[in-house]
Amino acid sequence: MHVLEKLMDRLAGAAVLDRPVDVADRLWRPVVDPLPMRNLLSGTWLGHRLHPLLMVAPLGSMVSAGLLDVLGGRDSEASADRLLGVAVLTAAPTTLAGWSDWTHASPSEKRLGLVHAGANITAVLLSAASLRARKSGHRLTGKALSLLGLGAVGAGGYIGGHLSYVLGVGVSRTAFAESVDEWTDVVAETELAEGRPHRETVGGVDVLLVRRSVASGDSGGTGASGASAGSGRIDALLDRCNHLGCSLAEGRLDGDAVECRCHGSRFRLVDGRALAGPAASAQPAFDTRVRDGRVEIRSRLPGFG
Repeated sequence: MHVLEKLMDRLAGAAVLDRPVDVADRLWRPVVDPLPMRNLLSGTWLGHRLHPLLMVAPLGSMVSAGLLDVLGGRDSEASADRLLGVAVLTAAPTTLAGWSDWTHASPSEKRLGLVHAGANITAVLLSAASLRARKSGHRLTGKALSLLGLGAVGAGGYIGGHLSYVLGVGVSRTAFAESVDEWTDVVAETELAEGRPHRETVGGVDVLLVRRSVASGDSGGTGASGASAGSGRIDALLDRCNHLGCSLAEGRLDGDAVECRCHGSRFRLVDGRALAGPAASAQPAFDTRVRDGRVEIRSRLPGFG
């Protein structure tokens, strides 16, 4: 195993970080976890995680300022200063979005995430100190502080990459779900009680089915295809929540949506659209139909790889 991988494993298992993690959780959860803030910071409104998108601005500004410091001449000094200012200003929303994702991570992921946040906050503080030194006429000191900041943000970036690409934090848990390409028999229509989540497994794919009455005017949304069930309809979603993989069938129905029991993500039944975070992307949905009293499903594209 690579030495840096060993370091990540040690940090993830470092019990000494549990107390700081608890302190950070008590500090940030009341700020970032109320539903409106959770939807905003998770990227539910965008259909995509917000934190990695926002990270481009401070990171790009810090790197660009560093390149101007090293490669640019006197004429580039003002530009480098402005770029550092952009980095400091844009770090605030980026940090908030990161803490929002962090609050729903596992204990080991939170330990690593805390170190990741600490490295990036250090980089921002060094950038702010660099900017102050430059404005005070100590440009060489400012450049040195900026380069130290780049080192800190590089360390934070490595940990962030490990969290995302090795541990899968922020990655949709349905990204590699198997599709059901042909109409496939699932269950007898009579086995579905109205208004109660029902889970079935089809070819290794866990499926949530919901039979419900439909109010007048509820067409199911654009492109939605649910089986007719008397005066209602039958909808089907992939059962594994795309946020952290909990079973949606064990969750709570709320009108035309299902709410995950683990972290409160809500998805519209007709098409899987994310209505409440921390989930950011839509839940894969199925077309449904009833033939000879049996419910059949087929994967609806897009949504499956």
